[in-house]
Amino acid sequence: ARPLGPAAKDAGPSAGCGLWTTGKTVPLVAALPIQISIEPRERIFVDPTNVAWIGASNTVNLKLGVHGGDGLSIEAYVNNLFDNGTLVEAAQDQNGYLTANPAAPCPPCVSAAFPPVAPAAVGSLNIIEAGLPLRRTIGIRADYEF
Repeated sequence: ARPLGPAAKDAGPSAGCGLWTTGKTVPLVAALPIQISIEPRERIFVDPTNVAWIGASNTVNLKLGVHGGDGLSIEAYVNNLFDNGTLVEAAQDQNGYLTANPAAPCPPCVSAAFPPVAPAAVGSLNIIEAGLPLRRTIGIRADYEF
């Protein structure tokens, strides 16, 4: 039986960093890089009183690629590997219903001296806007450097 690892006679300088076949080492680190990234996020408060928030989450991304010496690179990737459905962002805001300032001469009806105003019936901070989650994305990317 042939020993595996650095003790093998024909291991060469890259012993221990690849796959053993017929006594030669094929380095997996250089030929087939794998990148795993974890994007942690603390909870995000939505309102000024810190009563409403989006919970903490982790998003995991994965890349697997081949980078050739001729400048060609091919990568397969999965963003949001576990399909984390947590909202991306949220904010408390007015309902966006602004009107021309009644004191402004028309036209132009709105200017730096007469900014738009919210009607009296519209309360302040009466809606919460939410950013939908970025769902799982799978793809292949090719790049050529010349």
